[in-house]
This record gives sequence, C-alpha cells and structure tokens, in this order.
Amino acid sequence: MQVAPVLFALMAACVQGQQTFLQVGGEPMEAVTKVKQVPIVGSQFEVNGVTTSMKCVVSLTIQFMVVYTALAISRMLADSWGMKYDNLPVQKILQTATLTVNFAPMLAILFLACRMRVTQLQRARATHQSGCRSACTSVLTLCS
Repeated sequence: MQVAPVLFALMAACVQGQQTFLQVGGEPMEAVTKVKQVPIVGSQFEVNGVTTSMKCVVSLTIQFMVVYTALAISRMLADSWGMKYDNLPVQKILQTATLTVNFAPMLAILFLACRMRVTQLQRARATHQSGCRSACTSVLTLCS
C-alpha cells in the first residue's frame, strides 16, 4: 500500500523532468534555430562504404563459423548413424579446414589493429591506403 504513493511521486518527478529536458536555456526546443540541416537523401547525402579491413574481418568470421558448424553437423550425423568420425570423408575434409580457419581470429585482430593504426597515422584519410587494402585482400585470398 505504501509503494503506490512512492511510485506516483516518481512518475510525477519523471514527467516534470521531461518537460525541462526538452528546453534549452529556458526556451522550448522549437525556438532553437541554429541547427545544422543534414541531408537525408539526394546528391548531397554521403555514404561511407565498409572498409576493406572490416570486409576481411566479416569474411573470416563467416568462414570460421561455417567450417566449425559443418564439422559439428557432420559429427552429429556420424553419431546418429553409429559411424566413426574417420569413416566420413566430409569429416576429414572439414577437420583439415579447421586447421586453416584456426588462424581467422588472430588475422581479424591483426586487420583491426592495422586499420586502427593507419587511421591514427592518417587522421581519417585511411580509406585511401592501397597497401593495407592489398595486404588484407591477399591474406584473405590465401586463407580461403
């Protein structure tokens, strides 16, 4: 019974706080005129694409998850059919593929660290680095 008045007081305080929250310097938000207009669509709208290093990280993550999921499914099927793991040729292939994708997390961290360092050195001009881009794509090609 005593909880209801406390909750009512909290709700009233929240409503009071919201009314003052929407005001800037004692003026309502509608009176503020110096606001930068950002284009939503059209020729002035600028879209920054996904960087090459992030494409590499996403690709490595997908490869890692696909290989280990396929390995788990093949082992589950072998267990359900009462077979040994070594008798399934797909399981041998996937077991070998896991040796390659085990490097994916380390390469992803390497790509992110390289991207962060280039961004730090170039101060937002890192998208124009062709050396980093070619290194990321070549390592990604070698891993896949």
